[in-house]
Amino acid sequence: MDEEKNQMPENKAEETNIYAGLGTGITALIFSIISVVMLRFIIISVIFGILGIVFGYMSTRKGNGMGKAGLYISGISIFLTIFLFIVLNVLDIETLFMVPEWYK
Repeated sequence: MDEEKNQMPENKAEETNIYAGLGTGITALIFSIISVVMLRFIIISVIFGILGIVFGYMSTRKGNGMGKAGLYISGISIFLTIFLFIVLNVLDIETLFMVPEWYK
């Protein structure tokens, strides 16, 4: 009987560890997907990518795998956005990106 009572709090602690960082992991994944979808709009894509990296880092510190996915997708999205922006400015092609006039 005493052993069962002692095991109850450990099980509760294990259950909370399973869900640790789940909210921030989902948030990182959502922000990274938005960053990829908004790749055409440079500023919005980079802002959501940075948010995805921040929330992904917070989630990976708690041990969540979704945070890692959000972190990687956000990093790739930011790199791709900046790379394409530089390449398309060198080639003077503005058909892929919508660059606002105040940004130039």
